[in-house]
Amino acid sequence: ARTPEGRFVCAAKLAEIADYYGFDGWLVNVECSVPAADVEALRDFVADLTRQCHARVEWSMVVWYDSVTCDGELKWQNALNDKNMMFFQSEAGPVCDAFFTNYAWTRDLLRSSAARAQARSYDVFFGIDVWGRGTFGGGGFETHTALAEIEAARVSAAVFAPGWTFEQRRGPRSNFERNEEKLWCGRDFKELLRNGDGAEGLAGWELTENGGQGWHVDRNDAVFGSAALVTSYRWCKRRQQVDLVACGIEASVFDEQ
Repeated sequence: ARTPEGRFVCAAKLAEIADYYGFDGWLVNVECSVPAADVEALRDFVADLTRQCHARVEWSMVVWYDSVTCDGELKWQNALNDKNMMFFQSEAGPVCDAFFTNYAWTRDLLRSSAARAQARSYDVFFGIDVWGRGTFGGGGFETHTALAEIEAARVSAAVFAPGWTFEQRRGPRSNFERNEEKLWCGRDFKELLRNGDGAEGLAGWELTENGGQGWHVDRNDAVFGSAALVTSYRWCKRRQQVDLVACGIEASVFDEQ
């Protein structure tokens, strides 16, 4: 429904919700076909939602997901092209703040999309599925390869399901932290702290403050299912000295910092 001025009633309510609850904005994902006669109205709705959100929350973002085409078909393009450009940019100006592509893109699609977006190339976010379902590079610990290609093409990245490091690879907390580093940096990092998760009790740690009931080792942490070092109700501090050179880090690295 529209107001007499042509504004969409639903868009006004969504903008009001974003303002009231402090949302960053809305991701519009229409994963169903749309009658061809209604496609322009859908485009106008997205544009109106963007305007009304900005009017209420200046920094808000409305993101369109690569799903429906200008013909009303549900057909993922994995790029910004003439089939979906109408939902990103019109002659009147931006329709949405950002465009989120599907995941099966290629290097050529990165570059053709950047060229089509022109000055708005960084408003095109290329999807990366960390679970690896058809995504460039295969996802998982190879996610960094997709990020490198996206950076080189001067577009942006939309990383889907980064919680994969916890959901798929449950285990000791130290493993989770190493998996996080490997996901985002593309390589394994050597654990420099001894007994960082408390699996060896308090071994390797100097307790500088041990207030209340003191430091405690929880050997069945509810989150990670392994040991964890926990504090009491007063100040508890611990420290550990690490010889970085002995760990294999060249002294020249410190001189460069």
